[in-house]
Amino acid sequence: MLIYKISPPKKYPQFFSSIITIGSFDGVHRGHNKIITTTKNLARLNNCPWGIITFSPIPQMFLYKDFRFLLTTDEEKWAILAKYQPDFVGVIKFTEKIKNLSPDDFFINYIINVLKPRTVVVGSDHRFGVNGSGDFKLLKKLGQKYNFSIKVINHYKYHQVPVQSTRIRELLILGNIKRANELLGRHYFLTGTIKKGLGIGRKLGFPTINIQINNKFKLIPPDGVYVVKSSLDNKIYYGVMNIGIAPTISELYKLKPQRKIEIYLLKFYEYSNLYGQKILIEIIDRLRDEKKFNSIEALTKQIEEDIKKAYELIPK
Repeated sequence: MLIYKISPPKKYPQFFSSIITIGSFDGVHRGHNKIITTTKNLARLNNCPWGIITFSPIPQMFLYKDFRFLLTTDEEKWAILAKYQPDFVGVIKFTEKIKNLSPDDFFINYIINVLKPRTVVVGSDHRFGVNGSGDFKLLKKLGQKYNFSIKVINHYKYHQVPVQSTRIRELLILGNIKRANELLGRHYFLTGTIKKGLGIGRKLGFPTINIQINNKFKLIPPDGVYVVKSSLDNKIYYGVMNIGIAPTISELYKLKPQRKIEIYLLKFYEYSNLYGQKILIEIIDRLRDEKKFNSIEALTKQIEEDIKKAYELIPK
């Protein structure tokens, strides 16, 4: 997949008369899937190149300085988009300048002059330009003037529920992983690096790997215990993940409470030489809240129950 930085006045004549779609595509959920596959199918029908135009950072990150709710980092988004096999992905760096452009100026300078598209595919709620003042109605007027067509995709609903990135974020923040996954059309996932821990889990008989999420803007679900599917060295392992401060352990070992992500991998025994490795963690479901136990024995018993529940939720 070819990724290009869209930076006027540079043009990409090799992609002139392409069919393109434009959006933030954070999460690349079911609604985005409909828009992207429609774009791809139109291109095949017309025997022409097609591409995806997106933003980095997404506008929300630029507009809200405390935004910490990314569904997909850039690297994660590229990995998902690559599966659609577009001819190109154009990335527009969202800046103060772009934020304040009129919708006409933005579209003419960053899309029409750069790519001269044949067809533009957008969702019915697509907005662009200062204060989101541009919409598909304006795009149709621009299309008539600059000789391109517009394909508008109505808001996608899954079981009568509108699929939106905002709604998925809300579900994840509430810990409703199963419902969020349904709207995504896949498991919500985290990518991170394995780092060295204190080895306390091993002493309890449940060795864990500690995960560092490298992008501080990525949405981390609330503290609790989850069943997960992990990809490590191109192999799949299921496990139980804890997000939180591990209050029982913190108090027993007099540790300063720090929010951590730890995973106990089922049927995994090669814990040596893992530090520094990348890992992808798909979150299947939430098992319970994190809580403090009165003893190590009570904690151990609960972990055993969590593992039992995890086995019930993973594919046989």
